[in-house]
Amino acid sequence: MLLRAAALLAALCLILPGSAAAQLRTYRITQVTFEDANHLNPSINDLGQVGWCLAQGGAYQSFFTLTEGLKLLRASCVAAAGANFREMVWTQNVEGFSQVFSSQRGQVTKDRADHLEPAVNSHGEIVLVQRVGDRTQIFSSTKGQVTRDPVDHYTPALSNLGEIVWVQPVSHVSQVFSSRRGQLTFAAKDHLQPGVNDAGEVVWIEKLGGYWQVVSSINGPITMDSADHFTPRLNNTGTVVWSQKVGKHFQVFKAIPWLW
Repeated sequence: MLLRAAALLAALCLILPGSAAAQLRTYRITQVTFEDANHLNPSINDLGQVGWCLAQGGAYQSFFTLTEGLKLLRASCVAAAGANFREMVWTQNVEGFSQVFSSQRGQVTKDRADHLEPAVNSHGEIVLVQRVGDRTQIFSSTKGQVTRDPVDHYTPALSNLGEIVWVQPVSHVSQVFSSRRGQLTFAAKDHLQPGVNDAGEVVWIEKLGGYWQVVSSINGPITMDSADHFTPRLNNTGTVVWSQKVGKHFQVFKAIPWLW
């Protein structure tokens, strides 16, 4: 009887989200990039094709694993966020102000203010951070000003359905918020760099075991190795990409969900 109970407990541990055993079986993690350069701000589309920013020789380039992919040289690189990588957005200095540019539409913002951390979805909606008074707020090209509370807001991301997620402080701790669901994280630790897909699954990084690990709102911790992980993004199949340091350079990794 004791042996049967132990076997049942072991089986349950294999399927409980967030457990150590489940972590080995929930995702298959592979390294995507290997060159001696920094690969930053990765994105992934629903076909599983991955894009990233390549920092090499003091310049930033956007690289994509698409034969028809775009490649731009610019001063500030933000990887494309569309479902098919048809459009990329980034920032560059124009007359002393940070302005948002699009690979399809050219210069998008033109007012004399700094526009930071842009992201775009497959419908062309762009979100960004802009200072209003003494605080940074989230703006959308289709919705206008999204946040108005008297705190700073950072690193917006959005789904193809228009849900926007970002980070803002709550009692001196950074928490993830959604334009549709309000506050999403509550533990008394920093939650940073969120991404969201059309199913509402959100990923972010938080400190676990002394390192910045990638966490899913549905499956719990995705990574638990002895490395820091940055800028996670996910597609509508739940596949997640991020950057982490291997040797001297940042490389892109991919986590594909296992099907039970």
